[in-house]
Amino acid sequence: MKTIDIELLNKNLVYNKETGIFTRIKGSGGKKAGSVAGSINTNGYINIQIKGVNYYAHRLAWLLEHGCMPSIVDHIDGNKDNNRIDNLREVTQSINMSNKVMSKYNKTGFNGVSWCNFYKKYVSYINIDKKRKTIGYYKIKEDAINARKEYSKRNGYTVSHGTKGD
Repeated sequence: MKTIDIELLNKNLVYNKETGIFTRIKGSGGKKAGSVAGSINTNGYINIQIKGVNYYAHRLAWLLEHGCMPSIVDHIDGNKDNNRIDNLREVTQSINMSNKVMSKYNKTGFNGVSWCNFYKKYVSYINIDKKRKTIGYYKIKEDAINARKEYSKRNGYTVSHGTKGD
């Protein structure tokens, strides 16, 4: 895990926790002071370069607001470039993976719900630590979706879990 001294960070950037945007204090690498820092990488996250080292903006935001570099930071709304502090939370790897947006291959329209040919019913399930846990089988798709939603709510998954991704 990359670490950075908070003083070095504060000498180079200003973080606005209301907008989630970092701006440069002094110019570096051809950038002007006051310009928005960072660029979106191929995975959709904002990278900010300081002294030749790339850092994820969401991790820097967490460091500035909480004083420590987290293991894993989750974007609550699933938007990887929304680095407002109220949209970030420190989580376990299991919770982080559970908050993925729905696969484009999903046929039921909801994460954790699929058709089971064997029982001729919809199955509601969740994957926890790479293991599938069945919540239940339902004749009606909406019942399976509601069961999955209720399970997710009880177990701390975000509202973005199960929504369509780009």
